[in-house]
Amino acid sequence: MGTRSRKKQDAEKWEKRELGAAEKYAAPSAKDESDAVDSALGLQLISIRLQGSLIEDLKELAVQEGLGYQPLMRMVLTRYVKENEHKLVNHKVLRERAKFKEAIEDTNRRYGKTLKRLAES
Repeated sequence: MGTRSRKKQDAEKWEKRELGAAEKYAAPSAKDESDAVDSALGLQLISIRLQGSLIEDLKELAVQEGLGYQPLMRMVLTRYVKENEHKLVNHKVLRERAKFKEAIEDTNRRYGKTLKRLAES
């Protein structure tokens, strides 16, 4: 049996809880320990609905990469965001410019007449 085939079988057994779920091999971590790990890694639990076929494809790719499918999904999403970071930066710059312009307009509305009088005197 090839290494890939064996990894795929092991991954499927983990997913079906045939491996690693027996009490003698696994113990639940305390919530505060789990929260500490999530905090240290900057992780946040989310819920997402995906097509079953997509999940199966991700699991297969994860086996080929020697990863679990959730770390693979994190890696894919991280790569996408990094490749599109320029869009985020541009959006933030435009938003800051709009705030600045609004602040100037607000200042002109509030103090425009006063500033005009001071300039004329």
